[in-house]
Parts: sequence; C-alpha cells; structure tokens
Amino acid sequence: MMNLKFHKKSLELIGYQPEFGDKTYFDLPASVSEWFSLVKGVELLKKYSNQDVPVSPSEFETYKHNDKEFVVFMYENQGVVWWAYEKCNNDDPPVYINFDPPPNNWQFETKTFSEFIYTWIFDHCHWVDDALFMMESGKVIDDSTLAILQKEFFQEPTSFDWNKRVKHRFSHNDQKVTIMSDGTQSDWTFSADTSESLKNVYEKLKHLLQ
Repeated sequence: MMNLKFHKKSLELIGYQPEFGDKTYFDLPASVSEWFSLVKGVELLKKYSNQDVPVSPSEFETYKHNDKEFVVFMYENQGVVWWAYEKCNNDDPPVYINFDPPPNNWQFETKTFSEFIYTWIFDHCHWVDDALFMMESGKVIDDSTLAILQKEFFQEPTSFDWNKRVKHRFSHNDQKVTIMSDGTQSDWTFSADTSESLKNVYEKLKHLLQ
C-alpha cells in the first residue's frame, strides 16, 4: 500500500489499494487533502454509506457558528444531517455533525477527520451485502456489558451521533459490532465477511441485548 499518513487503516478495512489523482489540495488540512486526493475518495464515502452524499472539495461549503467555522463535506441522503470538519490550524481536524439544519445544531462527532473516515467505513463496510449485516435493538448499555465486550473483543474508537448518542465499536477478526446508545435503549449492528461468521457473532452476543 502506498505511503499514507492518515488513512491507511481505513483503506485496509476494505482492501482498497490507494490511487491518487492529479489534484493535491494544498489549501485543505493534510488529512482531508489526503482522502480527497484519492481517485475514489468521494466514491468510497458514497459506496460505504446509507446512500449519503459526499461532495468533492470544489463543492465544500463553509458555515460559521458561534466562534467556529465548519466545512461541510457530506450530506445525509435526505439532507437532514450535515458532516463537516472544523476549520482550524490542525492537520487532522475534528468532525462535527449538524442535525436537522436550519437552525444550526452542531455537535461534536470525532476528534479527528481520519478517525471519522475510519469509523464511517467500519460502520458501513459490510452494508454492500444484506447477508453480511443485521440490526437489533436491546436494553440500555451499562458498564457490565461494556466490560464483557472489552474482554472478548478489540475496542475500536468511540464517537458521537446526532442528539449526542454514543457509538461504541468492537471487532474480532472480520466480525464487527457497533452499538448506539441514547440512555433509553441500544441499537446494535452486527457484521462480518461471511454469513456464517455473522451468525456466530450474533449468537455469541445476543444475550447482551436482553
């Protein structure tokens, strides 16, 4: 794999060998520039999503809110959610989510743009095949449930979703588990490279939903 500083782990999740285009975006933060300099940077964000709409740098829009500026690089498929990185002196800036604008309702999502890309692909990498993922709802996540998962699986980065819902992530080999918690219930996504592996991880963890 070519020498990537920020997004090597993300591309390894999908086995993509990076190919860079002719454009290098020197005016963008280094992490953002590296991703959107990929020939398929926009295409990959769109492919591994819920039909959401990433845009190329020429279509980025900047919005001011309080003392911050946000550069929008992707929109939810119905336009009710925007994703943006904070315009700041940081090679790998934090990402914020704007839920149901207007009015502006910017909320912190990930501490870096590279972490956003990684968690985004982690969450969606098996969505290309309905046989490779499944969703279930369960009880509120508590410390004992997290302790079991931390013992049995590798803990991946945690992020925040709209309405400040927490997203926990865990993995073991090809198996991936994403849990969204809002304090009233939990929403689980199980995924794996094969339907058999998916069944195995679900059977192993389904008791934690109850």
